[in-house]
Amino acid sequence: MKLISEHITSLICILGITIFIIVYLIYQYKQLKIKEINKLNYLFLDFKEEKIISNQLRKLPTELKTLEQNTQQKLQKIKVDVLNINFSLVEIFK
Repeated sequence: MKLISEHITSLICILGITIFIIVYLIYQYKQLKIKEINKLNYLFLDFKEEKIISNQLRKLPTELKTLEQNTQQKLQKIKVDVLNINFSLVEIFK
């Protein structure tokens, strides 16, 4: 009878330690899960920001091209006006 009593005490101790370890591991898992979810949310927000910046940068070359074309047209107009003025001055001073 004493042998069974000693084994029951050992089993209860082992069971208690096992339950404590399981509860501790579950707690650690939940904490880790929360941290990883926060990291994923941060990465998702960072990804969204990068996507917005990427879209803005894709639009930039077309805007620059349009601006360059407008500048070229204005320069051509100025060149033509300068030639007209030059021709007019040459005709006047003949």
